[in-house]
Amino acid sequence: MSLLPSTSLTLSSRRSTRPLDRRRCSATTLLALACGAALLVACSKDPVPPGAASESTGGKSGRGGSGGNSSATGGSGGSPTATGGSGGAVTTGGASGTGGSGTGGSTGGAPGTGGAGDAGPTTDSSVDATAPNTSEVAPADTAAGACGMTGQICCAANTCLVGAPQMTVGPEGTTVLELKASGGNPYQLFAMKNLLPIDGPSSGYITDTGSSFLFVLHENGAEETVSSGAQRQRNEVTVNPPNPAIYKGMRNDVMSYTWRFKLDVMNSNPTWCDIFQIKQHGPLGVAPYMAFEADKGQLKVDTEKMGIIRSIPLSTIMGTWINASVTIKYADQGSLAFTLKKDDGTVVMSYANDNFDMWDTTVDFVRPKWGFYRNKRAGAGEAAIHYNDMKIIRGGLGSSCTCR
Repeated sequence: MSLLPSTSLTLSSRRSTRPLDRRRCSATTLLALACGAALLVACSKDPVPPGAASESTGGKSGRGGSGGNSSATGGSGGSPTATGGSGGAVTTGGASGTGGSGTGGSTGGAPGTGGAGDAGPTTDSSVDATAPNTSEVAPADTAAGACGMTGQICCAANTCLVGAPQMTVGPEGTTVLELKASGGNPYQLFAMKNLLPIDGPSSGYITDTGSSFLFVLHENGAEETVSSGAQRQRNEVTVNPPNPAIYKGMRNDVMSYTWRFKLDVMNSNPTWCDIFQIKQHGPLGVAPYMAFEADKGQLKVDTEKMGIIRSIPLSTIMGTWINASVTIKYADQGSLAFTLKKDDGTVVMSYANDNFDMWDTTVDFVRPKWGFYRNKRAGAGEAAIHYNDMKIIRGGLGSSCTCR
């Protein structure tokens, strides 16, 4: 097809528009027009390949081009440093958006990070539906150090990944109990806080070191026979019927519990050992609503209604101070959220579910239990854990943010 008209060509400028007879053109003008025509032919033979549709703002799941400056692969958007597929054009990089979604090249490259613009939805409708969406694939170990996925705490700036809307717990509640080590007699402190009796020995198994409360179990001692007839060992601070009602979780209450702990000695190979429980009072012989449980090299979160919902290697927390928080709504359609963090802010485990059955008609009240609870087994040996800053809070934690 001829790109030049047989009679005249119209040249336009801001100043005028006039017809130009081709026969009157100089050789220089004709040469320039011929070069332009050749360029148009070359462009017409190289259309935008399928999968490289443009995006008005940084795309969410692109595998090719990048939004803004990026070290991601290939593509026409941004300034990539490696080659790959030809990604979609991006006019503004999303704050957390990836680049264009082109699939050119053998792999299409890694997702690029956007520039400083606002993140926007992708307009690419040609992404391979069978390919994984890299922005939604969970990290290899979602239980250790991850954030932003469904059932985890929010990432920086209270953001969640694609497909996981925010769920903020609040408003901030009122602290009704705080236990802080000071170097005194811990049993006298518990008496002052109306927390007696202890579930376990009434003396000798808890020490106030000045910076923490040290709880211990030995191979023998601290034993009792439970309603099932099993032999258990127990050393726990908790809330019992004679204790203040303000400490107790009742139907439709939102309660939060925070504390620090450091597990120093534990042999959970012969038997499991709980180091924290949310336990209902009333029905006999039932599992706790939830428990942090050491079991054969794992730290598990075991629940009565949904079984084990989280698990990480026990070595992740051994000998390390951990900051723990749990928030629960006690209701048939209740909620459960918890986080375990190291002092440097590293999240070792988190969970959130706002549709969790956390009540039964036979329950009198629900309470926290700090300390050890395990089967009596030969070889279980010594156990030692430090706690401090244990709090009962009526209400949520306010600033906490989780993704559902």
